[in-house]
Amino acid sequence: MPFREGHIYPLRDPGRFVEALGEISHHRRTTLLAIPLELPASAFTHALLAYYGPIPADAATHDAFITTDKGDVHPNMDKPISIHLDDVILEDGRLLRLD
Repeated sequence: MPFREGHIYPLRDPGRFVEALGEISHHRRTTLLAIPLELPASAFTHALLAYYGPIPADAATHDAFITTDKGDVHPNMDKPISIHLDDVILEDGRLLRLD
């Protein structure tokens, strides 16, 4: 099962990514929403694929933002990072809809 464009996936080990991003500064604003984000680091458990167009079926890595399950981007991220198929739970991925 490949990555699918527009999807958000639960991370298998979210702590690894959150730790690499460092301590959250609540004075920063989210990249996508431009509002202060006051959530604990433990809330960032998903990877939202960066959109570059269609994803090749054989892609084993893709750029993604570390987010909450609702798509709120970790405030320490100013650009996506590379994730691997093994970093996410593909079968639990879903299309992110911002209603």
